[in-house]
Amino acid sequence: YRLVLLLSLTPLAGLAAHSFHGEVLSPNFPQGYPNEVERTWNISVPEGFGIELRFTHIDIEPSEGCTYDYVKVTSEDNELGLFCGQRQQTKKGSEFQETLYSPFNKMTITFKSDFSNEVRYTGFAAYYVAKDVDECEEMSDYTCQHYCNNFIGGYECSCRPGYTLGKDQKSCEASCSGDVFTDLSGVITSPEYPKPYPRNAQCSYEIQLDEGFQVILTFVEKFDVEKDSMSNCIDTLKVKAGGKEFGPFCGNKVPAKIETGSNMVKIIFHTDNIGDNQGWKIQYSKTAKSCPREVTANSRMEPQQERYEFKDTVHVTCLEGYEIVEGKFDVREFVSKCQRDGTWSSSYQCTLVDCGDPLEVDNSKATFLTEEDVTTYQAKVKYSCKEQFYQMKALGDGTYTCSANGEWKNDKDGSNPPECIPVCGKPSVPFEDIQRIIGGSPAKLGNFPWQVYIVGNEKGGGALISDQWVLTAAHVVDSQAQPHMYAGLTNRNKLDDNSVAHLIKERTFLHADWANGQKDFNNDIALVKLKHKVQMGQNVSPVCLPGKESKYTLQKNRLGHISGWGRTLKRDEAVVLMKAKVPVVALDDCKASLIGRGEVTDSSFTDNMVCAGSEGIDSCQGDSGGPLVFQDPFKAGHYFVGGIVSWGLECGSLGVYTKVSNYLDWIEKVMKGGEDSKAL
Repeated sequence: YRLVLLLSLTPLAGLAAHSFHGEVLSPNFPQGYPNEVERTWNISVPEGFGIELRFTHIDIEPSEGCTYDYVKVTSEDNELGLFCGQRQQTKKGSEFQETLYSPFNKMTITFKSDFSNEVRYTGFAAYYVAKDVDECEEMSDYTCQHYCNNFIGGYECSCRPGYTLGKDQKSCEASCSGDVFTDLSGVITSPEYPKPYPRNAQCSYEIQLDEGFQVILTFVEKFDVEKDSMSNCIDTLKVKAGGKEFGPFCGNKVPAKIETGSNMVKIIFHTDNIGDNQGWKIQYSKTAKSCPREVTANSRMEPQQERYEFKDTVHVTCLEGYEIVEGKFDVREFVSKCQRDGTWSSSYQCTLVDCGDPLEVDNSKATFLTEEDVTTYQAKVKYSCKEQFYQMKALGDGTYTCSANGEWKNDKDGSNPPECIPVCGKPSVPFEDIQRIIGGSPAKLGNFPWQVYIVGNEKGGGALISDQWVLTAAHVVDSQAQPHMYAGLTNRNKLDDNSVAHLIKERTFLHADWANGQKDFNNDIALVKLKHKVQMGQNVSPVCLPGKESKYTLQKNRLGHISGWGRTLKRDEAVVLMKAKVPVVALDDCKASLIGRGEVTDSSFTDNMVCAGSEGIDSCQGDSGGPLVFQDPFKAGHYFVGGIVSWGLECGSLGVYTKVSNYLDWIEKVMKGGEDSKAL
């Protein structure tokens, strides 16, 4: 026969030059055609010849009516065929034949693929000839191993995908070299296993794993490699690893497991040109030096395994109450990887959560219930306030535990620390509280520890209602930018004594409805916030505010106590704090006594006022802003402020006081910073 070169056509827009034969391959055949491609081949043979086109391989995405991907053949505007799906001629003489014939000398092949294929399709291979004598049919026993392609004056052999044409231009050699396996386990077989392997094969496979692994080879299923009658290997299988060689292997006996001792393995398989043996199948795996079953103490690992080897990755979480301190960050979990030397990649340690020193709470001390000064997880401290002068304001009992998230927590109060608030309304030196009215008399130090002396444009009094707030009358402070205030004294000539507390104003809040210079004294109430909290003690402590229960209502004849440095009946300003007991007087009786005297009218009185006093017993000028206190109905020995000295006509007669119970909501809002008041 005469050997004629195979023409591999490239996509052409026009007609190809005249040729008697040629092969047409889809793009990138047999590796798989790309998406969204359209190619056209124009075939032309000399005039007077027809064209026979034979597809030797079709592997195109299947679809109904071949609407997605297809190969189409036309000639002289006639469609000869439209193909998709999978069809291939497996060997010479098979039944597969997609053969098209045109009596014309021109033929067009169009291939089109859509935008996406879920799997890889190899495409198509077709061979065309100018129709003449079929050498492949007449000389079939002496021609091609796989495919014979006839053309005028000769023929040419071609091979199935995965094979290349041998030097003799007839045999097909397996393309089985260059494969590299990097997965930690896998399967490698002889070509076409378990079918007979090809002749004249020169196969080479490589396994490449990371350092720290060794490859284990296990032969599975059948082993059938050609040998001669003397058990000499005709076809050979060898393994090379780490400078060692295993094999050659042949025959029917399955070789033993091979521990290669290396992470790099080469498998070499050579066959001759005869024989019909099944071949071999190898499963490869890896082993490595194991890492400890614990990355760090006081932690748990996921996943849980009996053995951890190189490249195994675990998620490590510290046990409750433990954490990892890394720089400025505290974390409870991390990822660690088993290294080739059998150690874990992370050197982190799970250490006990440390809550740090307990929060400092004013006027309290924290006592460790567990080991002294140990502030780690589950440590316990108990807060206690300075007894007698402070009491704890908390839902719980003041016991706090170092929690797993690094905060001191109480079962009821959470992470909010307790608060030590002053004990209110309890004199350190109780005064006599007999049930009869007596004249004013000097007070002892400690009788009225809430009493505040105010000096400025106006002299007056006030009362501590907390360690940072003074309650007084609006008319006492509405014109004073920076009044001087003192607490913890009875003798106003001893203001410089070390025992006297000098109070510094931060801000004054007048009731929003108080009008300076007005004719009446409605809403005569003010609060002064102090710049610094006052330390409570024997001589300084606040008076209680009234509750909202009915027992705090100031009924007629209820006895209260007034105190101040105002004028006495002798009209001299008192040097020593004076006290007196006065009864509450019904407002109507007060009106009857005072209306018509001076400028007092019915409109001078409002429901925001309370009247108290009797003949010779009353507050006087200089007492303004001072407290009118009463026995607390629920706490024996404690007092609440029911009134604020506001106004009157004559010293020693009835006095009018601001009724504190009407302003409890206002007081609360101001002290919480939420009331829109007149601020000085």
